[in-house]
Amino acid sequence: MRRISCPVECVTPGDGQWFVGYYDKRPWSADGHRLLVHRAPIIDRVPGERDLVEVGSIDLRDPARPFTMLAKSSLWNWQQGTMLSWLPGADDTVVYNARLGDPGLDDLSVWQIGAGIVHNLNTGERRALQRPIYTLSPKGDAALTLSFARLACNRPDYGHFGVEDPTTEDAAPDDDGVYRIDMATGEARLILSIEDVAEHKPADFGVGRTHWVNHLMYNPSGKRFCFLHRFWREDGNMHTRLFTACAHDGSDLRLVFEGMISHFDWLDDHTLLAWAGERRLLAPSAPGRRGIKHHALRSLKPIYHALGKPRWLMSRVVGDSYMLLRDDGSAPERFARGVLTTDGHCTLSRDRAWMLTDGYTDRLGRLPLYLLEMATCRATRIGRFPTPRRLDGPIRCDLHPRLRDDAACVCIDTAAGMQRRVCLVDVSGVTRSRRG
Repeated sequence: MRRISCPVECVTPGDGQWFVGYYDKRPWSADGHRLLVHRAPIIDRVPGERDLVEVGSIDLRDPARPFTMLAKSSLWNWQQGTMLSWLPGADDTVVYNARLGDPGLDDLSVWQIGAGIVHNLNTGERRALQRPIYTLSPKGDAALTLSFARLACNRPDYGHFGVEDPTTEDAAPDDDGVYRIDMATGEARLILSIEDVAEHKPADFGVGRTHWVNHLMYNPSGKRFCFLHRFWREDGNMHTRLFTACAHDGSDLRLVFEGMISHFDWLDDHTLLAWAGERRLLAPSAPGRRGIKHHALRSLKPIYHALGKPRWLMSRVVGDSYMLLRDDGSAPERFARGVLTTDGHCTLSRDRAWMLTDGYTDRLGRLPLYLLEMATCRATRIGRFPTPRRLDGPIRCDLHPRLRDDAACVCIDTAAGMQRRVCLVDVSGVTRSRRG
């Protein structure tokens, strides 16, 4: 693998803790001049319902990098922030999540404790959606979402706290799941229940477990979407199933893959690039049986964490890798195996010529950053960024890299020296030379 040290520039001031959020969000304006960011008052604990994060943008044209605050929100987490993003097709409008009672929301008709806020930067006009958003359609006419309260109970990294979950006692509720939001009217409707998902080609070891959904993402045309269905097995390991469905009404549900799936992006309308593994070696024991294998599987996660989450264990022993997963019934296909050997937050350039991804910490506490040319499968490590060991679990600071539309610049979140910052990495020397 080639190694290049690309120029890195910090674009956030020294006051406060700065970050963008999740890797699948769009922080750059269409012209590339403004970057959406969060500024938090805390760094090393899970945010509570009274912790306000500032939502705003940085003007990249000004050498001083001034920050313009748009709002304050208490509906956020370290991994995904407020789901802050530009509204596709409207470069003067941003969308983020906020809570009833947050500063400036008194004049809005917020239908629930939490809501998605559509904010026009030119007029200052704001309106509330019926539910907080998770992901926006490519055309910006719709959004998909889920219960962040249920997510907080099962994956606190991605949930919202201080919001009651009425389905807590229900293992697979029929009145909660994936919701579609009409961005014009703000109204939300349930299009796919957790019960429907759990009962679709169910596994015996999932019966009676608590189920939830996460990581919703539209395909490039916006006609279908994918999501993860998850539950904790009796042996303490998480089981994941990847589905796709019709984005309008949740119909035509297709089970694409199951075992372990973490991060992904769409290659085309029916193909996903994902870090995944069937994990036959870690297949669960039969329901109700607690033999040697059951107890061995229960001890696997603590051992993995005690060893410092070694990448070789998952890629070489367990067999996880990047894979091409298709929802047309085709067999999964391994991708870049032996080239990229660590789970990462993978995104593809707009023209699908480049794959950008990061990785988890190495033994020296550094997070790697990679660019891979899709046509040749040649990878370049374009940097390694130290991160504090204190920031782990729900408060960790992953790089969450995002490519600008022209594939010349990458935006990352870093926390070296216990200071969260947003940095830009100039990768034009890699992307332009390979294309040439």
